[in-house]
Amino acid sequence: MKSFITSILALVGSVVIVHLAYVGYIRPEAYLILEAAQAAGQSAPRALPVILKDYEQEICFILMFWGFFLMGGKCVAILKDRYLFQVDLIGEAGKDGKLDLTSALNALEELPERVRNTPLFQTLLTSLRRYLITKNVQDTSDTIIASVDALGMKLEAENSMIRYLIWAIPSIGFIGTVR
Repeated sequence: MKSFITSILALVGSVVIVHLAYVGYIRPEAYLILEAAQAAGQSAPRALPVILKDYEQEICFILMFWGFFLMGGKCVAILKDRYLFQVDLIGEAGKDGKLDLTSALNALEELPERVRNTPLFQTLLTSLRRYLITKNVQDTSDTIIASVDALGMKLEAENSMIRYLIWAIPSIGFIGTVR
């Protein structure tokens, strides 16, 4: 829910900033250039404000900045949890060369909430629990595969808005070209 609200606020911010740029600079500058060209009896010059003055381009910029925010949020989330891949979450083997998985599981469950919500931690926790229950490596492997597949589907669903924006921006641009 927090990411949804943040995404909506980013969209609203993108709309406000881009629209202010259009109202404050791009459209007035474009109309001045077009009036000067018309007064001089010339065709419309290919200046940047003239090219960008239409509503389709404004919508494309809004969607582009919103897409950048969404992709940047994904990158930040990945970079924020990247350190976990260098941390030994299970611990060292005992003097007899065996791991005490029960104490490792208890130690994992005592980690902070931010760490417990990461996909790596959840996959590790479910696989350790499965191994402690079944004592079977194949069942543990199947659990890891199922967990990673579920995570992949979740990430795929989260990226659907970005894929939609990547499709929508050229489509709106084409509409502007036709108009």
